[in-house]
Amino acid sequence: MSDEARKEIYNVILMINHPTERLEDITAALGIEPHHKWQAGQPRTTPTGTLLPGVNRETYWGFSDGIAGHRYFFETVVELLEKLEAAAEYMQYLLASGGRINLVVHLPGHTNIGDSLAPTDLLRMGRLGIGLGVEVFPETT
Repeated sequence: MSDEARKEIYNVILMINHPTERLEDITAALGIEPHHKWQAGQPRTTPTGTLLPGVNRETYWGFSDGIAGHRYFFETVVELLEKLEAAAEYMQYLLASGGRINLVVHLPGHTNIGDSLAPTDLLRMGRLGIGLGVEVFPETT
């Protein structure tokens, strides 16, 4: 990978929080395997499995798509939207029953990278009830 391609690294993350929904049901409805997950009511743990005090207050289901060498991050968002639209009825159920759905773009802080999301795609996100977040992680030295 070229030095320029290494600069153009970002993540697109889909996060679903729900007070009670089962992880298996979310995965089955979306047809996407999560990278991070925990179930409401189960013991809290660190990412390495160490037990923490208490139980998870809500279910968390998270999918992350890391992209390198491609500058236009909203193209990845639109590709994910196409998959999610197939589960629109289920996503409306999640929202109506107390869930939250967010899509976050994590951008590097060490390079100029930008993109624009078309109004039609913003409407698609709105119809699905998906919030959009953008985070920049500055490189520290």
